[in-house]
Amino acid sequence: LVKRRQVITVHDASVVRVPQAFRFSFRLWYRLLVGVIARRAPLTMAVSQFSAAEAESCFGAPRERLRIGTEGWQHLARIDSDASVIERHGLRGVPFALAVSSPTPNKNFAAIAQALQMMGDQAPRCVVVGAADGGIFRDAPIAHERIVRVGYVSDEELKALYEHASCFVFPSFYEGFGIPALEAMACGCPVIASTAPALREVCAGAALYFDPAQPAELAQCLRTVFADAQLRTRMSRSGHVRAQVHSCSPVCAGRGRRVTGCVHVPRRPDPAPLSAQGGH
Repeated sequence: LVKRRQVITVHDASVVRVPQAFRFSFRLWYRLLVGVIARRAPLTMAVSQFSAAEAESCFGAPRERLRIGTEGWQHLARIDSDASVIERHGLRGVPFALAVSSPTPNKNFAAIAQALQMMGDQAPRCVVVGAADGGIFRDAPIAHERIVRVGYVSDEELKALYEHASCFVFPSFYEGFGIPALEAMACGCPVIASTAPALREVCAGAALYFDPAQPAELAQCLRTVFADAQLRTRMSRSGHVRAQVHSCSPVCAGRGRRVTGCVHVPRRPDPAPLSAQGGH
């Protein structure tokens, strides 16, 4: 904390915006740590315009020392997809929506359950990756029928799910960036996202949007996407183009230069050799 030549990356301010997801002791420690470093550091990196604004308003990072460096998806380009997950869960040839979950409240997976319930017999299969509160699906009988919970999967399996899904659903109330949406677009999967500011920034015009507090809007988006193959094709193409904006290579190079410039301490020149006459 006392060193001044530090660089910090702020991904979001969820400890401030979604306090119920964290223990009080962690919130206190995190806000103190990030706040002190962000105010003193010569450079604070943020992963989006939205997260930069959050770093300034929630942690006091000086605006003139904030820089943006996007997240990337190229880790998926370096691996082959593993379609065994498709076979294992009986998804071959089955239209399905995909969602990547965690049990934190801001992920808003109750909206998916409510939307599927509203759709009745029109509700598609929905594959949920990762952890989620199973109770939100048990309380909605139709959703409980349509949900396929696959748990945690490898990156290779996740890539296969992105490639085979009819669409990806991202219902979060709050995100600092939204890497899963970027991954989905890079894999050609149409994205249905909430109107959370960071998701609109990342996906721009390549996604369909809905109010995360209005499950009926999500239900309508799902109906639209599953009923229109041409729309899915257009969204797949526009999403893939949008993903290229978030290429890691130039961003990482630029980030590296900024970090080096902030923390590099010039090497002191070697002392001049002592002359024969002046030596001791």
